[in-house]
Amino acid sequence: MNKGFVYVIVGGAVIAAVSWIDPLFVPLVLVGPIAHGAVEGWRGIPWRWVAGTWLLAGLLMTITDAIINQEDVVFHLVLGLVTAAIAAGCWWVASALARRAGIAPTS
Repeated sequence: MNKGFVYVIVGGAVIAAVSWIDPLFVPLVLVGPIAHGAVEGWRGIPWRWVAGTWLLAGLLMTITDAIINQEDVVFHLVLGLVTAAIAAGCWWVASALARRAGIAPTS
């Protein structure tokens, strides 16, 4: 099985599950994509894996909320798109800094 596929599936599932813990939700969606994108950009993990993880987490949050609460469905869908974009942006910055520091990311 493709390593990137597993990375995205496991990461998205964990983020979506942790997002149900109310005290963790806001810090998770505010700090999570920034930290995840920056760390993985520096390490050279492909940006598609990072953005895909947050996009999948948003989709899973959307599905579970639609099943359980039937509310905030559009919010979670938009949140998934926004967090994916933030993570990708932070990945790009960290990747550029890593290249300048002489640590060439793989993608």
